[in-house]
Amino acid sequence: MFKNPSNSHPARSQSLGQKGVSDWRPALSAYPWARGVDFLHRNGRSKLISWSLTVIARLAHVLWVWIIRGLVWAARTIGWTVLRVISRVENCLLAPICLLLWRRTNKQQLVSPLGSARFEIDSLGLEPHQLKLLKSRARTEPRVEIGEFDQDGFLLSEFGPIEGIPGIAKEHFVRRNRFSVRLVLLGNSVGVEKDFRGVKSSFVREVVALRRLSAARCRVPALLDIDVKRCRLTTSFIQGKVLREELAKAGAVLRDRDVVGHQEYHGLCAEALRLRRIEAGRKILHQVASQNLADKLYQMLQDIHSVGMTPMNIKYGNILVDEASGEPWLIDFDGASPMIRWGKFLFSLLRDHDTEQFNLHFGTRHLTYSLIKRLLKEIDEHCAVYVGQGLSLGKPWRAGACHGLWLDFIKRNLPTLEGKRFLNLDASNRFHTLELLRSGARQGVAIENDANRVKQVQFLKEAFEWADNRRYDLDCIQMDMVDLETRDFGRFDVVFASDSLDPKVLKHISTITQFLVWKSSVPWDFGRNKSGTDKAALLDHPRRLLQENGFRVCAFSGQTFGSQRFFIAEPA
Repeated sequence: MFKNPSNSHPARSQSLGQKGVSDWRPALSAYPWARGVDFLHRNGRSKLISWSLTVIARLAHVLWVWIIRGLVWAARTIGWTVLRVISRVENCLLAPICLLLWRRTNKQQLVSPLGSARFEIDSLGLEPHQLKLLKSRARTEPRVEIGEFDQDGFLLSEFGPIEGIPGIAKEHFVRRNRFSVRLVLLGNSVGVEKDFRGVKSSFVREVVALRRLSAARCRVPALLDIDVKRCRLTTSFIQGKVLREELAKAGAVLRDRDVVGHQEYHGLCAEALRLRRIEAGRKILHQVASQNLADKLYQMLQDIHSVGMTPMNIKYGNILVDEASGEPWLIDFDGASPMIRWGKFLFSLLRDHDTEQFNLHFGTRHLTYSLIKRLLKEIDEHCAVYVGQGLSLGKPWRAGACHGLWLDFIKRNLPTLEGKRFLNLDASNRFHTLELLRSGARQGVAIENDANRVKQVQFLKEAFEWADNRRYDLDCIQMDMVDLETRDFGRFDVVFASDSLDPKVLKHISTITQFLVWKSSVPWDFGRNKSGTDKAALLDHPRRLLQENGFRVCAFSGQTFGSQRFFIAEPA
């Protein structure tokens, strides 16, 4: 349950309007080094000291924004060098230590639990006599090799053709460049065995990645068996179509055997060759994969990133589409590592690399640091926003901006929002809409009549998700606020609204919320050309309007934020 803001902050109840709030304090309140400045101001120092501290605080915040941007630029410049050093540390130090510990660990503690989905031998679609022979060998041998996959994913089978897997004759078999991959039978379960040929670091990375992602319930193959001494692991077999093979069937030149000697690829360096193959696949991707498949695949990538794993080897050959459910699967995790342990910033570099590769393969525009930075420059600065990592819109350090408003009034006077649900009317691109979600709000609904600002809210939501590496449940709906009574959105814990509300709508809000944060506009000449009676009437009008429509004022801002004053009210 919500607590009354008046009880939570007795010194900041209705008397808050008498004391007022300084213009620099909201920005300072977020930073520990400025608490002493705030203390001096609150304890009645002279106007000269107060003015000096105000100027220093404003300059400090301007410098802070530019310093952060400079540090981010420098960090991104040297970040890849740091990551290469970390990779060598993992290869030379951490991987051998992990292998040493695993050799002393029971193997059953490393593999997936017995309840994991398994592919049974009867589902292979073999001829009856071949199936009988395979079962007889399985009774006497713990591991039976069914066949070996070549560089393009074709199977050289020892038991004849297998349904759903493209086969290859021995004379056309193209041996894999790095690690050998085989189709094997363990008991009654069909698995894919990967032999890392003694490369310890890749073996450790894949085992760690599969275990962490399985524990987080990500859609990855189950780890069936592990041989620490030989650096081999076996994962569950997934009956599906490889996206690269489907594109190749549709006419794209993607297979290694097709690229060799092809005129379009002659004389290209390795990177240019890779980009040309991606371009060839992307041109006909719409013929093979739907947009829904790409969306599901990106959600899966986000789930993997939320666990802290990166980088992923994004390419058409590592994407499977389940024949039964149509769900996509990512395979090949020998390059992935829990990079979040080295810090969020370095992790974000590799996460952006994954996203860029996904955009390159699927023609999408999912957000990265560079893309957010470019798009922020194209947005109308209707409200100030601070995303993170030096990315901002407008001047978020100003008290009248949304950032200062959130710090100074809303955050201090509202009760905890953990697990709560809120509604934001006239959402615009309001910063505090997303700050509520950052503070732990469960779900939000934003209503805005302008289609362009609806797009801005959706973009900023994705930008905040990028900065925080998590998803937010926010529905931004384009509609007029007067239609609120005709739509059933359920009950809300908090509603944010402006003074442009119709009294009928305000009355309706009192029936669907516990708290209302209401913005009241103040004339630009307030306090200059107004008499005491006029000013009292202007201040009393919003309170009276709230009381006439079923609300009781709990707290209000004593200072105007730009041309706005804010009230917190609850149903009477």
